[in-house]
Amino acid sequence: MKWVIGFICCYVAMPSLALLASPQLLSMPTEKLDAETIDAIDQLLDSNWQRNSANHRKSQSIFENAPRDNPHILVAYAINRIQHGKTSDALAAAKETRQRFETNLDGPVLEIWLLALTDNYERAIVRIGDLKKRLTQARDRGLVSEPAELKLYSRLGRLMGYFEGPVAEKLSPQLVAQISQQLQADLSPQAQNAYSKNRTSVLIQFKELLNDLAKFESVELARVAAANEVEKKRLEQDNILIQQTRERLQPKLEQLNETANSESSILEQQILSAASELEFANQAAFRTEQDLAFLYADLLSINRRFRGPLLFDTFALEDQIFRTEIQLNQFRTSAINAASNLAVLRNQLIATQNRYTRQIDTVQKQLNRTEVIQTRNGRELKKIAQGPKIAGGKKKARKHRRKALRTYDDLSLELYRQELLDAIK
Repeated sequence: MKWVIGFICCYVAMPSLALLASPQLLSMPTEKLDAETIDAIDQLLDSNWQRNSANHRKSQSIFENAPRDNPHILVAYAINRIQHGKTSDALAAAKETRQRFETNLDGPVLEIWLLALTDNYERAIVRIGDLKKRLTQARDRGLVSEPAELKLYSRLGRLMGYFEGPVAEKLSPQLVAQISQQLQADLSPQAQNAYSKNRTSVLIQFKELLNDLAKFESVELARVAAANEVEKKRLEQDNILIQQTRERLQPKLEQLNETANSESSILEQQILSAASELEFANQAAFRTEQDLAFLYADLLSINRRFRGPLLFDTFALEDQIFRTEIQLNQFRTSAINAASNLAVLRNQLIATQNRYTRQIDTVQKQLNRTEVIQTRNGRELKKIAQGPKIAGGKKKARKHRRKALRTYDDLSLELYRQELLDAIK
């Protein structure tokens, strides 16, 4: 049994190992390239290969000024653009290669691969149908070597496996079946074997990733459920403590409000009483001032009418004036005392209100915090009650890997560029 499992594993792994070991370049230069083209390719794939803004701009300038009379400069630029993360530029260069150079296979294959990479699956699979026609014509004319054909069908097998498995829901089953049938028509046993092995390896890998995802989801859901149970107990205990805090703070707040109102009410009554005393003293002083003014007027009138000594006549009036002045001073003193007492009481009221306001605000803020925490805990408990869920990022990353083209058919840029550099020397 163990040797059967080992055989299956080797069978699955062989295409991937072959992919890493087999050359990427399909169409070698058939004639010597001119020095200007060689220099441009060398700069695109060597001098300006490392990804940075300066090399990115320099590569564009080199390509714009390079001769376009052979497909290899276009392929080199497409590889350079993939390296620099400019997929749209790479796709345009690959498309131009396909349109202008019918015997070159790298341009069409790069175009198909880039279309699949950018989720243009239907365009990619239609291009595969066109490539099959071109490949058949080239083979009939003796323009394609058997090794190149096997390399090509290996990649097409992986691509078709990708279209039939990971992204099958994005494509019409009829279109996929049609292109698959076209591809496998008139294949040599060797090409059929290369195609089938690579296609099958992708479908097996896809199935394994599906099983891995299901296993991951099961384990992760169990882990999240256990963590949720612990968190639920913590939140419930937290809510009990918070409720106890609220039950302690609420009466305290009510007591503070009641005491503040009571003390403020007493002081306000005292203030009203002091204000009444002040008003009474002021009014008494005002009336006394008026009386004193009349007395002074009477004394002045007597003095003007009788210029002789009238001690007996004025004695009583002056005595009354004297007593009235004493009375006025008493009323003024009472007014001053009442005003001072009123000011003290008003300051006491302000100080009392401020003191209780600070205490009430402190308790109210504590109550507000407990309410916020209770609300937040309620939301968390509601989420937990809905059942365990896997974090979106973890699940999304695995689903993305399961559907990503590079998971099943990655393009070895380093190998591609080195083979093209070796080919032009």
